[in-house]
Amino acid sequence: MGDHTALSTPLIGSPNEGPRSAFSSLAFHLCLQYMFFKGLVAFDMPKVFVGCCSSQDSFYFNKKPESKDVVEGSETKLDCDVSDRRHIAFQWLQGGQPLQNTSRKYQEDSNLRILRVTRKEDEGPFSCIATNVTTEFSITSQEAYLNIQCKYKVISMLYFS
Repeated sequence: MGDHTALSTPLIGSPNEGPRSAFSSLAFHLCLQYMFFKGLVAFDMPKVFVGCCSSQDSFYFNKKPESKDVVEGSETKLDCDVSDRRHIAFQWLQGGQPLQNTSRKYQEDSNLRILRVTRKEDEGPFSCIATNVTTEFSITSQEAYLNIQCKYKVISMLYFS
């Protein structure tokens, strides 16, 4: 097979790779090491191994659901999106369970829309799952909570004498 040089690239992605998660960078390097030890690729052929080991699963959340304050009875939206939407399906979870669409709470594109927030049904936690339907690779977002404020607020009045 010839003389092979050891992999000298850093384990975590370098600045010119763009935003990549540590997991996808680790998977990339493990793929390279596997192919090297199997004799499938020599590390002095960078264009070959980058083409062989690049994964279409190197997407990440560029919009994550964020916890927020909302007034009971109002409308809100939790955002979720990924860097590369090719072959991606989105699913929302509430309390770790798949969320069923209703006329009040439903998935709208990749986001979750709630038309009338209720304290009993909407505190969370909510999370978004993005799945590549061709490879079944998925990532789950951070959890988000709705801090539901009372519909009526006490208004203090100042009395001037």
